[in-house]
Amino acid sequence: MFAIDVCNLPETGLSTDLIVIGLLTLVVGVFMTRWVRRSSGRLSIVIAPLLLVGGLTAVAAPSSCAETITAATTTTSAPTTSPNTTTSVATTTTSAPTTSPNTTTSVATTTTSAPTTTVAPTSTTTSTTTSTTTTTTSTTTTTTVAPLQVGSTGPGGGTIFYIDLTQPEGERYFEIACEGWNNSCDGRNDPEVMWGCDGDSISGATGTAIGTGPANTAAILAACSSRTNAAGVVDAYEKNGHTDWYLPSKDELNALCKWVHNDNVNTICNSNRAFDPLVNGRIIINSYWTSTQSSATDAYNLYFQQGDLGTYGKANVNFVRPIRRF
Repeated sequence: MFAIDVCNLPETGLSTDLIVIGLLTLVVGVFMTRWVRRSSGRLSIVIAPLLLVGGLTAVAAPSSCAETITAATTTTSAPTTSPNTTTSVATTTTSAPTTSPNTTTSVATTTTSAPTTTVAPTSTTTSTTTSTTTTTTSTTTTTTVAPLQVGSTGPGGGTIFYIDLTQPEGERYFEIACEGWNNSCDGRNDPEVMWGCDGDSISGATGTAIGTGPANTAAILAACSSRTNAAGVVDAYEKNGHTDWYLPSKDELNALCKWVHNDNVNTICNSNRAFDPLVNGRIIINSYWTSTQSSATDAYNLYFQQGDLGTYGKANVNFVRPIRRF
């Protein structure tokens, strides 16, 4: 077997070496044919045709080193710069023309596909939570109320004339009605009326101590039908929504008398019998009724000018001034 380099063929026609090889192969084939005819062995019969076929094939077959032009595929892949963009790469194939009838140009097509890159947009969600702090400022207004004392204005629009903290809650402060109480507190004189129930002994109206005035008044109202007497007119009085006014007992009226005179010394109002001026409450110098009965026909009264506490007939008239406690 022969190995001859026939890769440098011209673009057209056959090379001289190829022609020579073909002729030599034919000559060898002729000799081998003759030899085969003479040979009777199996090996000769097999080999001879193979050599002849091989020679003929070498003449007719195209060069194994035929020039192959491979078109280069140039792929330019532009960088993917934007989200959700798919870049497709076009493939260009160039085939060289076949210029020789005995030369086969095999064109290899190389296709390079750039990978398809899909860039998903990056979604950045920024959650901003604004916490609003509400500051509630509670303004507490503290009103300093001066403690109630003698001389302070009471809830009923009158004046506190006596305080007894030993009394039950709600009964410690005693208030006298305003001046001119029966005329919208216009400062007029107090009214003069009868005590009432003349000749009737009212057992429930004999209380003398401080705090017994309300019970005395209630007993008089229950025993006497008239509402124009001392207990009746006082009970009908109303001021600032307060209707709990009553006729003072003997000791309560004595406490009122001491306030009127600014008497902080004597147990019995103005017991020295001096003609001291009446300072507070615009009290008339004459006598006032108490709610304390002394008999069926008499009740206690107090003469403010001298502080004289005595009894007087129920059918007579005296001044009246309501008081209340809280």
